[in-house]
Amino acid sequence: MSNIRLISFLLAFCFCFGSQAKEWGELSTEQQKVLENFSDQWPTFSEEKQNKLALGAQRWIEMDENQRTTMSQSFSRWNNLPEQKRAELREKFQAFKKLSPERQAKLRSSYDKFRKMPPEQRRKLREQFKRNQQRLKQKQNTQKQRRINR
Repeated sequence: MSNIRLISFLLAFCFCFGSQAKEWGELSTEQQKVLENFSDQWPTFSEEKQNKLALGAQRWIEMDENQRTTMSQSFSRWNNLPEQKRAELREKFQAFKKLSPERQAKLRSSYDKFRKMPPEQRRKLREQFKRNQQRLKQKQNTQKQRRINR
C-alpha cells in the first residue's frame, strides 16, 4: 500500500492532536521515513495537518505487524467505500463523539457483543432491525398523514 494512501487513512482517523507543528527536520527519522512522500509539501501544510500527520506516523511506528496489517485492511475497506457512504460514516462518528462517555461505552459494549455472535444470529438481528425501522417509519408517516388530514 502506498504511503500516501496510508497516511490519508491515518489522517481520517486520527482525531487527537499533538503538540505544536514541527519543522520537517524536527520529526524523528522514523516519522520522516513514514511521511517521506510529503517532505516537499510539508512547509505548505497547516499546523493542524502537520500535527495529524506526525501523530499518525507516530501511531504507525508504534504498531506491531498485526496492528499494521489490521490497519491496512481497514484502510482498504474504507478506500473502497463510495464517497457518499464515507460521508455518512463520518457524520455518524461525529454524532458518536458528542455522546457522553457512558453512552459511548455502552454502545461499544453492545457492538462487541454483536460482533462475537455467530454470523447467522447477526444476520437475523439485522433483518429484525430493518423490519422494526420500516415499521417505525410507517407509523411516523401514518401519524404525519393524520395530522395533515385534520
